[in-house]
Amino acid sequence: MKKYMILLLMVIAAVAFFTGCDKGDDQSTSTPQPAASSDAQTATDVTTNTICPVMGGPVDKNIFVEYKGKKVYLCCQDCVNMFKAAPEKYLAKLPQFNPDITNDAAAQAAATADSMKDSMANMMKMPENTICPVMGGPVDKKFFTEYKGKKVYFCCDGCDDIFLKDPEKYLSKLPQFGGKETK
Repeated sequence: MKKYMILLLMVIAAVAFFTGCDKGDDQSTSTPQPAASSDAQTATDVTTNTICPVMGGPVDKNIFVEYKGKKVYLCCQDCVNMFKAAPEKYLAKLPQFNPDITNDAAAQAAATADSMKDSMANMMKMPENTICPVMGGPVDKKFFTEYKGKKVYFCCDGCDDIFLKDPEKYLSKLPQFGGKETK
């Protein structure tokens, strides 16, 4: 259950990130900018980076460099220095310099959010085995092991050791791995 809660929190954070719930302002710390209309702000957000091209994390809108007349946002001062040392290395990751990156960021965010919701829903409905893959009897949920991030239940103590010696042998009997249980 703890894993599902952590995963749920990660999905919520990712959805918030991709849908722009944490909109920082586009002002540098030294030059205040006039407030932009929401349409102009959306256009700016679509054509500027929200992910640091150096480290890959969320940017701090107060940390940026001007490169070829465009702002490149970064996450920290170390990344500013790294970007300045070799800017061409990072341009492919920046929507403001890469025509292959679509300008429809809102559609991308919505598609990503929908995909994550579907994945989460599927994970919450993940089937569990009710029949021991080793002995073929009904499982007792106090006997289990985790394999590739999924719980596998057994009928008794010891079946887990047998399973773990050659797990691939039993996967076809486990619904959580796409197999079909047989009695």
